[in-house]
This record gives sequence, C-alpha cells and structure tokens, in this order.
Amino acid sequence: MEIALLPDNGLKIKGKQVTFVVDSLSAKGKLSADAVLLLGTSQTKDLFSEGLGVVFQGPGEYEIKGAKVTGFRAEGETMYTLSIDGVSVLVGKVTSAAKAKDKLHEHDVAVLMADEMLPQAIMGVMNPSVVSFYGEKAVENTKSFGGENITPVGKYVTTKDKLPSEKELVVLG
Repeated sequence: MEIALLPDNGLKIKGKQVTFVVDSLSAKGKLSADAVLLLGTSQTKDLFSEGLGVVFQGPGEYEIKGAKVTGFRAEGETMYTLSIDGVSVLVGKVTSAAKAKDKLHEHDVAVLMADEMLPQAIMGVMNPSVVSFYGEKAVENTKSFGGENITPVGKYVTTKDKLPSEKELVVLG
C-alpha cells in the first residue's frame, strides 16, 4: 500500500487492486482512481467525473475492488476506515478525530490532515503502528508525539507484514 501527497494537499492511497484519491480538487481530469473520499464537511459536485470513479462523501459501509470502506461522522465531519491489502487505515482530519473519539478504534495506519494539534488521548485510542501527518501543522504534531529530525517525504509505502513494531511517525510534505 502506498500513501502519496498530491500537489493540492490531497492524497492518493493505492493498494494492489484499488486506488483512492482523498480531498483533491485538482484530481479532476488529471488522475484516475477507483474512488474519491471527501473528508470533513467538504462536499463538491466538481469531482463527479468518469476518471475518478465513485465519490464517497458521508457515512456508510462500502466495498470497492476488494477494499472495505466505512465512513462515519462526528459533529458533521466525515472520516473513513479503509481495509486495503489487509492493512486497516484511518483517514481524516485531526479536528474530526478529536470530535469522533468515541467512534475510533485501533488501526494499523492513521493518515491525518493536521489542521490543529492532535490530543494525546486520541492517539491512545487509535494505537496505530504508523501515524502519517500532512498539512499545515504536520511537523508540530509529529514533534508533539516524539518525532525528531523530521524530514517530510512525498510518499510512504508499507505492507501488512512490514508494519513497524514501534510507532512510526511520518510527515507527508
């Protein structure tokens, strides 16, 4: 599974069989994906095009090309749990995670748009092997959880059997 930052601060999450684009308005006409995930409260009809597949913008349970997608809301903001190639991935914004504390559970990987600082208690609930922050406060969040000598990367690649035993902090930038 590969997680890559797109130029407009969106994401591309690619598994062996499926590709997701997350919150990328520049994706229309430039990328192909099996599905688009819209986070937070963002909703736009601009992403409905043939090359981007299905657009998810709310709660529900879905499956696309063998990947399971569960969307859930907390105070109007949407987050997603994906199961790609046997890896459980939480995708959302830090503000949404703070609001959805009672709906969160353990994940292998958490990919969070760092729009504010993530409370320590939320990290304990998710208990991910890998936490990938991107966005305005990505470096600050990484440092607050013990990250040192932070070098932003354009993409992160892992598989179920290569997940680290110690928590790994990644900044996509």
